[in-house]
Amino acid sequence: MLQQTQASRVAEKFPAFLRRFPNPKRLAESTELSVLSLWQGLGYYRRAKNLRAAAQMIVAQYGGRVPRSVQELQTLPGIGRYSAGAIASIAFGQAAPIVDGNVARVLSRIADRRETTKGTIADEWLWSTAQKLVHAANSPAVLNEAIMELGATICTPRAPRCGECPLKRCCGSFKANSQEFVPLSNSAAPRKTVVHHACVEIRGSKIGVETRPAKGLWAGMLSPPVVESSSVYSTAKLLRERPDIKKIKKFHREFEFLTTHRTVRIRVYQVVFHSGAKLRWVDVAKLNKFAVSNAVLRMVKAALQNMQA
Repeated sequence: MLQQTQASRVAEKFPAFLRRFPNPKRLAESTELSVLSLWQGLGYYRRAKNLRAAAQMIVAQYGGRVPRSVQELQTLPGIGRYSAGAIASIAFGQAAPIVDGNVARVLSRIADRRETTKGTIADEWLWSTAQKLVHAANSPAVLNEAIMELGATICTPRAPRCGECPLKRCCGSFKANSQEFVPLSNSAAPRKTVVHHACVEIRGSKIGVETRPAKGLWAGMLSPPVVESSSVYSTAKLLRERPDIKKIKKFHREFEFLTTHRTVRIRVYQVVFHSGAKLRWVDVAKLNKFAVSNAVLRMVKAALQNMQA
C-alpha cells in the first residue's frame, strides 16, 4: 500500500483491510472485486491484484507462511528487489539492503556523489553501498527504517534540514555545501495525454456501469462506459464507437485526472442507453462501496451536479 502512496492515506485504509484479510489464506480465498473495493482511493490498483496473487502463491507453495529470504520473496507477484529487501530486513531481521528514492538521496549526499540516481552505474553503486551498510549494522531493520525516515523527514529533496541531521558530521554534501543539487535531478519522461469520454446514464437512483478491460487504467474495476482516444471525439463519432447508446443528451464538463505517466482528460456526457445495453445498474449512493476509482467518483459527481443545476 505504501508504494507511491502517502502514509496518511494508507493509515486510513490499512486497519479495515487487515481486519478483512488478517492472513494470506483469507486474502487468497477472496474475490478480486472484494480486494479492489477495500483498496478504493489508494490508486495503482495493480498492487492490490498482485497482493492477492502473492497470497495465493504463498498458500500454494509456502504453506501459508510468508517466505523469509530475498530470493524467495522476489518470486511473488509485485515483489521486486526493494520490497523483498524491506520485508526480509524489517519483518525477519535479514541483512538485506533496500534502495528507494529516500535511501538513494541520503547515500548520495553522504558520499557527495554528484551524479543522477538513475542508470546502471548509479544502481550498482547504491545497492552495493546499501549492502555494505546493512551487513555492518547490529540491526538491519533499524538501519533500513532509519535511512528511509531520515530521507523522508530531514534529508528532503529541497531545503533539507541539515542542522537537525544526526549524520551531518560525516556528510560530504553538508561539508561541501552541495546538498541542494546532490544528487543530480533525473530528467522526467514526458507525460502522455489521453481523452476519456465518460458516458453516464442515471435512472432514478441507479447508474449504469460496466467492468473495465482486464488491461490498462483501472483494469477490472467498475465504471460508467468510457470511450478512450488520443483526441476529443464528436458526438457523432461517440455514437459510432458505442452503438448501445440511444442518444447523447448533454455534455456536462471536463476535468483532468493525473496518473503516474498520463494526464487523463475526462469528458462527462449525459446519455441514454438502449434498453438492451449490457450494463450493471448500481445504486449511486452505494457506488463507493464497490471497486471503483476516484476518477469514477468524480465523473458521477460532475454528472449529478449538472443534472441538479
